Amino acid sequence: MSENLAAVKTGSVPLLSDAVVRALVDADLAMRTIEQTYADYGRERRVLSDPPALLLRSGAADQASFKVKGARLAARGFAGFRMIADRETEAGEETIDYCWVAEAGSGRLIGLVDETSLHRLRTALTGIVAAKWLARPDSRVATIIGAGKIADELPGPLARVFDLKEVRVATRRLESARAFADRHAGVANMRPFTDVGAATKDADIVLAITSSSAPVLRAADLAEGACVCGMGGGAEIAADVLDRADRFIVDDLEYALTIGSVRGWLEQGVSRDAIAARTHADIGEIACGAKPGRVRDSDVILAVVQGMACCDVALAHLALARAGLAPQRQRS
Repeated sequence: MSENLAAVKTGSVPLLSDAVVRALVDADLAMRTIEQTYADYGRERRVLSDPPALLLRSGAADQASFKVKGARLAARGFAGFRMIADRETEAGEETIDYCWVAEAGSGRLIGLVDETSLHRLRTALTGIVAAKWLARPDSRVATIIGAGKIADELPGPLARVFDLKEVRVATRRLESARAFADRHAGVANMRPFTDVGAATKDADIVLAITSSSAPVLRAADLAEGACVCGMGGGAEIAADVLDRADRFIVDDLEYALTIGSVRGWLEQGVSRDAIAARTHADIGEIACGAKPGRVRDSDVILAVVQGMACCDVALAHLALARAGLAPQRQRS
């Protein structure tokens, strides 16, 4: 008994704090890692846990609900689980995120990573990566729907991928849109809106990241050739956008059916089979070249990117590698 207690006391698990992770992983490095991870997903296919997410819901308003999402990237030799605790407070949803990373072969724990900022960065960048592959390269006007913490990660990297002349932000309250535009004034010509239709008029790229329980973006709001990417947890994109789209791309359809806009379509009466039949490719197939993204300049492309654990695990491993705790096995 005493020997076991001594082992617990002397053992240590490398833990990277949120501040350390922010110093180690910048947006450009993270974006390259996400692109590589999506390509690995396209080649390896089976990279997610089964089921993709395990939910432990709370039965009380003041108790946290838990979610665990796992992934294995065999080609790069690591695996891991993202562990999330969500709790509703008077100030809004409070989230605690960690990523547990291990060697894929031996199962040896490499380290634990605080994902407080990293998951926000990952969510934003997966939308930008989707736009990079699906939007017209000459896109000049982008619209962001939502002005929360994840949306704050969008303008800088988006403007580095596209030569934007204008970035619009649409929110329910004008003061929120103005504050967002002021925070990112140095990125591009920022314009605040409260009317989504006005904000998306002639927009080449539309990135939606809201928690709205009802659709805020409809087919009539979209210009010819637009690329729409939905990342929010609510039913932010109306089902008629799916009807309008020439191509529909997801990251992982099975998970998308449980959350966000796709779940909203199910609740509106669209069948699983109909959604599956309208799905042209997943993001891994686009990344590795197995299927095309944009076919014609005039195509309206809809992508729903709800987040895959393989990207979380890859970014957590990147942070551990940058800290000298894991070998870097990035592809060239």
